Amino acid sequence: FALKPTLRMSVCCVQLIFKTMTKKQKELVENVKLQLLTQVNNGDTECAHANADDALCELLRGLGYDEIVDIYENVPKWYA
Repeated sequence: FALKPTLRMSVCCVQLIFKTMTKKQKELVENVKLQLLTQVNNGDTECAHANADDALCELLRGLGYDEIVDIYENVPKWYA
């Protein structure tokens, strides 16, 4: 028996995780959210995507996932 994930479950999980973060981690999350929201309205899609990648990598590094980011940064990327 497996639960089918729903948006409501996802929001609850994110809220729970956010509550257990340190103040520094919460500040990092808020900073990255602002960076990403800025990119939503960036008229240059290629630049927006690259900036969003950078913001997400910053978040992952700040949460201690350096190895994941190192591997991701070695994945070949192609932008139009």
